[in-house]
Parts: sequence; C-alpha cells; structure tokens
Amino acid sequence: MKYKKGQRYLTVVCDHLTDKVIWAAKGRSKDTVSAFFDALGDERAARLQFVTCDGAEWIRTVVAERAKGATICLDTFHLIGWATDALDEVRRDEWNHLRRTGGAALMPAFRRAQPKAAAAMRRRAAVSWAEISRPSRDAENAGRPGQPAAMPTTGALSALPPIEPKKPASPKAKTPPSAATSQ
Repeated sequence: MKYKKGQRYLTVVCDHLTDKVIWAAKGRSKDTVSAFFDALGDERAARLQFVTCDGAEWIRTVVAERAKGATICLDTFHLIGWATDALDEVRRDEWNHLRRTGGAALMPAFRRAQPKAAAAMRRRAAVSWAEISRPSRDAENAGRPGQPAAMPTTGALSALPPIEPKKPASPKAKTPPSAATSQ
C-alpha cells in the first residue's frame, strides 16, 4: 500500500475471513515480510492455509520458506489487471492484423451485431451467477465418505492468540549509535 508521494509503502496483512488488518509495517521487502513472520512465530505460521499477495517475488519467497503448508493465491485486483492488459494486447494485435489483411472492412457489420450478442451474454451470465450463488452443500455433506470438509466459518487467524506489540524502550535507556537503524 502506497501511503505518501514517492516510493513509500506499507506492507499490510489482513485476515481473509474477517477482513481485519492484523499487522502492518513500513516498507515492501523480504525483510518486511520476514518481520511479520517473526512476530507471528513458527508455530502459527505453520498453521496458515492461504496467503494472498500480488505475485511479487519478495513476498512469495518468504511465504514459501516460512509457511510451507500455505497455498499462495494471487489477489483479484492484480489478476484482473494482468488479464485485462493481456486481452488488450491480443485485441490490438488482432485489429492490426485485420487492418493489414483487409478484414477491418467487415468491422461495421460486426459492431451492429454486438448489442444483440451482448444482451445474450448478459442473460447467460445472470443464469451462471444464479448457479454460482446457490447455497453450498459443503456444510451438510461434511464428514460423509468422499465429501470434502466444510470451509471454516470463523477467521483463520482470529483463533490464534494476538501478536503482542513490541514495548517501547524506556526513556532512560539510550540506544547506542551502532544499533540504531533508519528506514
């Protein structure tokens, strides 16, 4: 998350199921992600099931090392952006190919047909969405032979004890210059 003009970022960790922020720190590097796992601890890191990130190598490598059992998922914001960019590139390439080969002359007829096709797609999408949004039978089938277990209904990280914040150094104790760090 960018928080100020220039290149200043926060790394924010949220619980998938409760949508609550559970940890945040300045920076976007392997060290920042490692600091989260240091605060989380090895035992709780081993219990992570899913980690959503933007595909950055500096996140994925640390997660792979520290939460070996977690499945890394790409976040929808970046995934849709990448798919849209790829689709735009293919569309441009096809249009340029049609222009070079004379097929672009057929485009006005295609444009007249688009509204009808779009309406049909919307009807099909509404039916598909109705099928997708039907209540799941996972909960009632859980435990039956050959059936998957139901998804948890509470926050995966909310069941874990909270991360204790670091206590600030007492005003009397001074940090030697060699131990001071800046960001």
